[in-house]
Amino acid sequence: MTSRIKLKLGDLELEYEGEAKTLTSELPKLLKVLSEIQAKNPTEHRAPHSRGKLGQLSVTTVAQKLNAHKLPDLILAGAFTLTQRGSGTFEKRELRKEIRGATGFYKDAMRTNFEKALTRLAKTGRITHSGGENYALPPSEHESIAGRLG
Repeated sequence: MTSRIKLKLGDLELEYEGEAKTLTSELPKLLKVLSEIQAKNPTEHRAPHSRGKLGQLSVTTVAQKLNAHKLPDLILAGAFTLTQRGSGTFEKRELRKEIRGATGFYKDAMRTNFEKALTRLAKTGRITHSGGENYALPPSEHESIAGRLG
């Protein structure tokens, strides 16, 4: 028998269509995980509601305005750009691709240090690692960068 359910827990949404047996056995576990994520990071998965006067800037423009000649700053510029497009979270590969587009700022040598720099930013709380390959720019960091750009 096929079942369908759609749940919303704060900013997190879950939609499932499939076997009822799977739904009844796995749903309690999934709800527990979702509520733990929501409790630990209540605003982390939200995309900013307002882009303000900044609009959608290219990663090169953001890097230029932030003077992002070091890899951590370039990663933050890329994360900001992805967030400005409405992504509350983004994958590591998306971020890597984004910073490669920063003409005049991205250097091939940065490729080998990307993982270390991203891990360091996550440890210091400037980027949030939300599990697996997923990351997010915390609202406080987003506001800080937006203030520097504005």
